[in-house]
Amino acid sequence: QTLNQFQYFERSHEMWMSYNITEILKNASIVPHPAKTWTYSDIVSPIKAATGRTPLLRCKYDNNTQLLHEVVF
Repeated sequence: QTLNQFQYFERSHEMWMSYNITEILKNASIVPHPAKTWTYSDIVSPIKAATGRTPLLRCKYDNNTQLLHEVVF
């Protein structure tokens, strides 16, 4: 289904309100840590389990480290 501009932002807002990604990751013990790292699948798995959707993770590099920047559905 193709959404018009209003429908697109309405759907995006509904999804943002429905899924607390920070809480999902926290419940999976994935929280900021100075030394611990997680794999892509470590992060995707609890999100997929909670939402029924496979997210795309976008990361940013900082001092030779990848930081989770965005979760996209």
